[in-house]
Amino acid sequence: MKFKKIAAFILAAALLSGCAVREDYSEYISEPVQSVQSDSVSESSADISDISIDTSISEESSDDEEINTSVYAEKYSNFGAIVNFENEDKIEYNGGNVTVPISVGGTNGNTTDLELGILLCINGFCQEISVNGSEPTDMYIKTYEPDRGDLLEITFEPRIPEKDKDKTILICNIVAYFFPTVTDEKNSVALDHSRSVSFHGAAPMYLNTPITDFIDAEPEEFETIPKTMSTIKENINLYGDPNVETGNPDRIFGIQPSKSEEYINKFVLNDDGSGDITVYGGLEDEQLYRITLYKKGGKLLTFNGGKSYLEMEMKKDELYMADLNIPDLKPGDYVSAFFTPIVDATLDDRGIADFSYGKLDQGAASWIMFAEENKI
Repeated sequence: MKFKKIAAFILAAALLSGCAVREDYSEYISEPVQSVQSDSVSESSADISDISIDTSISEESSDDEEINTSVYAEKYSNFGAIVNFENEDKIEYNGGNVTVPISVGGTNGNTTDLELGILLCINGFCQEISVNGSEPTDMYIKTYEPDRGDLLEITFEPRIPEKDKDKTILICNIVAYFFPTVTDEKNSVALDHSRSVSFHGAAPMYLNTPITDFIDAEPEEFETIPKTMSTIKENINLYGDPNVETGNPDRIFGIQPSKSEEYINKFVLNDDGSGDITVYGGLEDEQLYRITLYKKGGKLLTFNGGKSYLEMEMKKDELYMADLNIPDLKPGDYVSAFFTPIVDATLDDRGIADFSYGKLDQGAASWIMFAEENKI
């Protein structure tokens, strides 16, 4: 039980790090990087600018079984960073490429190096990006030491599903993958359990001209069943959704292994190299959500014979369940799901977008699940 609490605290710290106050890194702009392409991952060789921040770590002061979270934050690495658009008010698309500044900070809570992966998504679909003039890549990856930050220029040419072609405003999201490169010496949590993925900044993109470059995307259907405490407990791993345990099931969403006997964060591959997972949702807000699945490197995963996304239009009394078979996985791969609200925005008299978000606000990323070899 102590292990589960430690893992939960680390995950919570990483997921909540995006809520901290943004730091100004405008004078720490990195030089253009030289990137090497490998499985859609960009490994940067650029130096990281020094930022002087006090990172003194408190000595152990308690051996209590129960961990005091305020003390915990001083003792252990949060394995996190803050990644945001420098200007979240408005991005404009006038055709061709779009360039936006992205700030990376908040690493002063870390006690180890952090491998950070950055994706830029539009309405749930990741874009091919160029960072500070680098070659295009799906995910930008760079290792940050504690107390280091960046101001990155990200350039992309928007691609969207044809289904979204008539929208005049789209939502751009930053998704960050956190991968500490070594274990924090002050705790014994395995790296697999301290790695996470999280939504960070979001900004509206106003389309002054239509986007004509489309992603080949085909949806899969959800099954809906009556949403009761009984059906929730029968279909969802309770450790993965603490809201269920506390009797507050109005914000349930995530992924889990399809086979109930498997761990929450691992699933066993089938003999053909495929993996079976279940996607579920029960958000009581009558909001449309799009779900896309990725693995490290920003590779979009297809499932169930070539489907590439799901959509669920939440209703209060319905529980959404979808069993997915993902082909061509290998041991060590993992799956993460992005839940993105597909908003309808209107403009006020000043030309500013008025958005109606749901329970997930601007989006959320699910647990990471690792694939294991079938040893039977």
